[in-house]
Amino acid sequence: MDFSFLNIKELEPVDLQKWAEIAIQKWQFNIVQKNLVYSGDLLRSFEATVSGEANGNAALINFAFNFYIRMLEMGVGKGVGIGAQSTRRRYPVFTRTFRAEVYRLSELLAQMYANHGAGAIAYSIMD
Repeated sequence: MDFSFLNIKELEPVDLQKWAEIAIQKWQFNIVQKNLVYSGDLLRSFEATVSGEANGNAALINFAFNFYIRMLEMGVGKGVGIGAQSTRRRYPVFTRTFRAEVYRLSELLAQMYANHGAGAIAYSIMD
């Protein structure tokens, strides 16, 4: 049996830096939409770095931001702890968007590898 692999294309990589920038833009949009911009420090605090391995294959995405966004999401701060009763309102501006964006990244990567696999495998059986 002889297997031949024809038309093997180099993978078109998913642009992880662009994905990270889009995730940050969506967080910033959520903050502005909920009118949570007080000084602009929170909006300016978002950063993303994409670390790569050999041949530029990205392997790690790091996000950095002001931890205050987590306080907004939990509805705590100004002397109000997590378990305390408070009239402070929760603002879901981070976690839901992050989960959706991670899911979208998984779709992009799955599509990239599916396209590569479907296009790369062609075999013929020789006697």
